[in-house]
Formats: sequence, structure tokens, C-alpha cells
Amino acid sequence: MNEGAGRSVRPEGRSCTVTPQNKFYGDEFLQSIFDAIPGFVFIVDSDVKLLFWNATARQLVGEQSDRVYLKRGGEAIRCIHSTEAPEGCGTSAACERCVIRGAVAKALLDKKASRAFTRVQLCSGEKIDDIYLLVTASPFTHHNKVYALLILEDVSHVIALEEARSKEVGETAAAENAGLLTGKEREILRWLKKGKSTWDVSQILKISERTVNYHIYNIIQKLDAMNRTHAVAIALEKGLIHETET
Repeated sequence: MNEGAGRSVRPEGRSCTVTPQNKFYGDEFLQSIFDAIPGFVFIVDSDVKLLFWNATARQLVGEQSDRVYLKRGGEAIRCIHSTEAPEGCGTSAACERCVIRGAVAKALLDKKASRAFTRVQLCSGEKIDDIYLLVTASPFTHHNKVYALLILEDVSHVIALEEARSKEVGETAAAENAGLLTGKEREILRWLKKGKSTWDVSQILKISERTVNYHIYNIIQKLDAMNRTHAVAIALEKGLIHETET
């Protein structure tokens, strides 16, 4: 794995130039299939050095093949951790927990495909982009050497949709719960939040203590709370009342 880009070798009695474009595939048909895969696809060695990549992956590594050929993956895609240690990608403390490196190592060790999910932070000019990736590493042998086919699927849009859906569900649940409480019950909750006693609330709202306790009982039942303090906590969590309310 120490060949440099542009160095000549002679496999099977023929000479060729080792470049990312012809080290593994010389067939245009196979190349077109490889490039048609919508995910970021790489061929890497055990140190996650890039030996080959498809057209989609150029979105991450750029168009200049010589710049990234035989670079470790984190350096090629500009992972923020790749510069944390003098030796580069794979040598910092964060790299020990790298899901991509771990998936490649596991695939080569177990001799079967390995899949994992991760979030990576990539330097893009002066900003840092968060990308969520589904990582697949699968081992294969080529000319008696073992490599890994590494596929990175950008699932950031799926995560964004799921977060939006969860927020919508939470807002809907809060609205439904709010609908269960009457205006008087929410008003009593706000006074309970301020630490007022049953007697205090009865004086403020000019109703009997018995009526206040009746409302508090209904509130506890509706919110499935253990007591009035727990009911206030649930109401705050669900947005039925707010800390800043007076």
C-alpha cells in the first residue's frame, strides 16, 4: 500500500500507471456502474487509505485525485479530528472512537460486512458541517490483498425529517393535553407553580378551598401525576404552563 500516484508497476506481465482510475478497474462498464452508485463509495486498505472512489464521492474529496490518493479517509474528507494529532487521521484520541475506522476494522477482522451509524463534522471553508452517515464496510480480496469497500450514505435529510416529525408529535401531544385542562385548572396550576397553598389559591380566585382541591384532584388525574408538585412539573414539561408566566 506504499505505491504513490503515477508510479509504474507491472501486474501480470503488463505495465500500467497506478492511479485511482485504473488500479482496480480498467473496464469502462464497471466504472460506469461504480460511478452510478448514489452513495459515497471508496476502496480502502486497513488504515482507511483511499485507493479508489466513485464519482459521487468526489463531492467529499474533490476533483484532484492526486491530492487524496493514499490519504487516510479523515484527511481526505476534512474531518475536524484529522488535524488534532501530528501524525494525522487515525492517531488522535477521537479517532479511537471513529465509527468509520471501526467499521472497516471490524469488516476486515470478521471477514463480513459491517454497518454502523455516525455523525461526522467536516471542515468546509471557514464553517463546520454536521453530516449523519450510514456506514457500510465490506471486505474483498484483489490480487491476493485484502481491501474494504466502504460506502457512506448521507442520511442527514432523514434525521432532519425525523426530528421535525418528533417535534410535531410533541407539539400535538401538548395541544391535546392542554385541551384536557380547563382554563380554571390551568390558572390553578400557575398559582401552584408559584408555591401557593390551597388556601392561598382560594383567596386569590375567591372560591372555596373545597373547590380548589376538587380542581387539583382533576388536574392530577388528567396529567397522570402523583401529586400537585408532580402535576406542575408535567405541565411545565408539556408546555401547558410556562416558567415565565406571571
